Amino acid sequence: MGQGATTGTCAAAAAKAAALHARGGLASRRVDIPLPGSGRLSVDLLAWGGARNAPWASVRKPSNGDPDATREAVVVVSLRPGESLLFRAGPGVGTVTRAGLQLAPGEPAINPGPRRQIAAALREAGSEDWIVTVSVQGGQAIARNTFNPRLGIVGGISILGTAGIVRPWSMDAFVASTLAHMGVVRARGQETLLVVPGHMGERAAATLARGLEPVEVGNAWGAVLDRAAEHGFTEIVAVGHPGKLVKLAQGQWDTHCSAGSSACSWAHRFLRRSLSPSRAGQLAPSDTLEGLLVPLPESIRREASEHLATRAAKAIGRRAGMPARVLFVDLKGKFLGEGMS
Repeated sequence: MGQGATTGTCAAAAAKAAALHARGGLASRRVDIPLPGSGRLSVDLLAWGGARNAPWASVRKPSNGDPDATREAVVVVSLRPGESLLFRAGPGVGTVTRAGLQLAPGEPAINPGPRRQIAAALREAGSEDWIVTVSVQGGQAIARNTFNPRLGIVGGISILGTAGIVRPWSMDAFVASTLAHMGVVRARGQETLLVVPGHMGERAAATLARGLEPVEVGNAWGAVLDRAAEHGFTEIVAVGHPGKLVKLAQGQWDTHCSAGSSACSWAHRFLRRSLSPSRAGQLAPSDTLEGLLVPLPESIRREASEHLATRAAKAIGRRAGMPARVLFVDLKGKFLGEGMS
């Protein structure tokens, strides 16, 4: 398999191989299948077998250097004759339990794109009138390293793939999962989008924004904020360490360390202008926001944090087009201060 295949492409290849095997037409260890949109891909099979009315085949998803949790997973598709095309979740493939995704609760977590791709592959093998059961070996364990638990997909992984080919890892897959989570959160009636950079912010939000379900943004702030209104949110609350959130005050919407500059020197200059001379004089040089804020006396630390948080909240509010509030915590999760747009 030259280019990396998504789990959806692996499932489509296994489905076509199983259908060809049922007709006695599987001539090699490779099958050629259509990709979503256009193009084709030749896929290596791992194994196949079964009777004419119960064929199956499997494909191992290649690694290709991609850090996705499903790399090298074995996707197994088994077929049973049916009056039309139906999908079932086998072991290791999840079931949707929450509204707000592309699939209704109770459906197997095989996304619409892969379903269409599997149908096209089966038509090439003679007929799509099969009951298709997709399984992933070890899928339940793999799912613990994905967004599925917070999306309400239980029992295993999702079968994904819009292009059919895995690109070298980028922000795309993470953003797609985050946007899906936003849809789930909004579907439960939550109008406030609670965003956190990662686990530290999530733990702090459990106390500081009690009752709201957080959405992890990672470094993709711009991509997420641009879609907040589209999802129907009316307010944004951000909780996290100032080391990430102060970058937003500077207009850095991808907060990965490789995508911009450190926020500390900017924050130091900003606070020297914002605080009174006597308070600004207590700012010590530091290479980190933690080192800049935490050593300050509590009253000055709180005022400085509020100035920075307010600047970040205004930047978020402008980008998203709605009111915003920012709450800072230190590396231990202790509240530092907050600001509003």
